[in-house]
Amino acid sequence: MVHTIDTQTAIKKFLNFIDIKSKYRVLGLTGDSKMGKSHLATKVFPQECKTFNMCPIAVDLEHLKRSNDIIECILFQLENNEIYFADSSKIELSKIVAVNAQITVNARSESINDKEAAGLWIHRFTRNLRKVTNKRILLIFDSVNKASEETQTWLKTFLSMVARLSSPDIRIVIVGQQLPILPSTIDLLYTELKLKQVLDEKEYITYCRDCNLNLVEQSIKDFAHACEYKPGFFAELMRAFS
Repeated sequence: MVHTIDTQTAIKKFLNFIDIKSKYRVLGLTGDSKMGKSHLATKVFPQECKTFNMCPIAVDLEHLKRSNDIIECILFQLENNEIYFADSSKIELSKIVAVNAQITVNARSESINDKEAAGLWIHRFTRNLRKVTNKRILLIFDSVNKASEETQTWLKTFLSMVARLSSPDIRIVIVGQQLPILPSTIDLLYTELKLKQVLDEKEYITYCRDCNLNLVEQSIKDFAHACEYKPGFFAELMRAFS
């Protein structure tokens, strides 16, 4: 079980977001450092997906610098989760990577620059996403604010293309302290959730009890204060006691 500190409101908004009837396709998760954004997006949200037959795919943009690496990371997870296309064929990473390589070769022979080649690759990838039928997909892009400018530009292109699919089976969460200005094409499909300090000390006490941490209540309150009532900061500190 994933333990959290006062995330009920955030989880409720997330569940409304992934509801099949929701008009939104992209959720921006923001907040200051140490608020627990990554934990919420990559640990808590995926757990909530289970009851929706939804496959969570998490990508840390801080560590993946090339657009091809990002897409291959997504494909690898799709393959491991046995995602199938409309024709009942299983996604095979090796085949799709080979297609990507061919796109790159063709692009070079036709004097197409890397940006245009990346656009072709995104177009082909999003077209394939439309064919996925056996599960809904949640794409989670973490550390957006730490991504390179090139990667952020790629992400904006990707978001715009996925939004055009108008598919209720694909949802995207983008996570960062601050997010780049997003394309106007997704304005009506975008909603945002900002994490803030949790000032209720009872939430920290409950968290410690749930984690079976043997600390007296006053110590828990003191730690919460020392962590500036930032849930992520507090949870990191508490791991030292577990």
